[in-house]
Parts: sequence; structure tokens; C-alpha cells
Amino acid sequence: MDVEEKEDHPSYAQLSFHRVQSNARAPLYGTSNECREYIAMTVKSSQLNRSLHRHWYFGKETLIEVVMSPSQFAEAITSLNMGDGVPVTLTAVRKGPLERVERPKFKDERDILDKEFKKDVHDVMQNADEIVAKVQALAEQKTISKTAMKEVVELVMSLRQDINENIPFIAKSFNEFVNKSISSAKVELDAFVDHKIHDYGMEKLKDQAPRSVLLIDRKDEV
Repeated sequence: MDVEEKEDHPSYAQLSFHRVQSNARAPLYGTSNECREYIAMTVKSSQLNRSLHRHWYFGKETLIEVVMSPSQFAEAITSLNMGDGVPVTLTAVRKGPLERVERPKFKDERDILDKEFKKDVHDVMQNADEIVAKVQALAEQKTISKTAMKEVVELVMSLRQDINENIPFIAKSFNEFVNKSISSAKVELDAFVDHKIHDYGMEKLKDQAPRSVLLIDRKDEV
């Protein structure tokens, strides 16, 4: 006769991943796109049961839950031992009772880059205007001191450095953002299409299944 044994331990846990679809777009931390489809990762405490000569694992309380875009999920499982990991969105954590975490607000990275670029251009133009004003003031003088000329040269060199270093850096950041957005959107589109193909294929299989199989399937549902 089999005797059922139940065993709990603080280290026992279970990990699961689920594909989630939403009618509304969801903002996720570390992504430049709002997602309709994302991956949820849940960690639960676990109980080990022994019966019928087998081990059975049962998930209990949810300890933590995070969600991520399909591209973040792909990066997480293919980029081991790299930095501090992939940014994900914490949605629930247990500190006594399970606490739901408010979703972050969507940040349009393109808009942020655009504002930063405009500010840097504004700063460069301010420096240029300052140089023009100094040169105009010097042009009205009968004699120009070496100190005044040195000041103007230093301002021109500073302006040159801003144009030569800061502007290309912003352009590089923008290109990286565009490439990352395209790659992320492609992964998310592929995941959406694959999921739809899978659903369509399952429906087709049901349509083509023998009547006896369908009856069994419906009986199981009841």
C-alpha cells in the first residue's frame, strides 16, 4: 500500500513561464515599444508529494512575478553571464501577503532623444552666438590684446569640440535606439505570428479530427 508523504522546505520553489495577450498595449520597463503580447515569469513556493512510487510537485503561493517582452525573454535566455541581466517589469512580490506592483509609465525614448538633441544643439548655438558677440566687440576696437584673442580662440576650440564629439555621439545613440527598436519589434511580431499560426493549426486539427475524437474531447471538457 502506497503512503502519501508531503514535504515542505523553504528552498522548494517552482518556476513557470506564460505567454500573455492583452487587448491594450502594456508599458514595460526597458522597452521602447508598448506590448500587446508579453511573457510572464512566476516563482511559487513548492511542496513535494510522494505517492504511487513517484514524486509530484505542487506550486503553492506566488513569491514573485515579472513580465517581459518577447525580445527581453529571448535576450535573457541567450545572454548568460553578461552584466547585471536583462531589465524586466516586476508585477507582484510577496512580503507577507502578495503585493501587486504598479506598472511603470511608458517613456517614449525617441521623444527623449529628440529633446536631448535639441538641447545640445541649443547649447552649441548659444556658444556660437557668444563667440560672434565677442568677435563683433573686438572688431570695433582699434587694438586687440593677445588675452582677448586667446579668449576667442578658446571659445572656438570649445565649440569645435562640442560639434566634433557631442553631436556624433547623439547620432550614434539615436541609431542604436532605432536598431534596437526594429529588432525588438521584429521579435515581437514573429512571436505574435507564431502564436496565431499555432492557434490556427490547432483549430484546423480539431476540424479534421475524427468525430469519435471530438466526442471524447467534449466529454473531457464537461
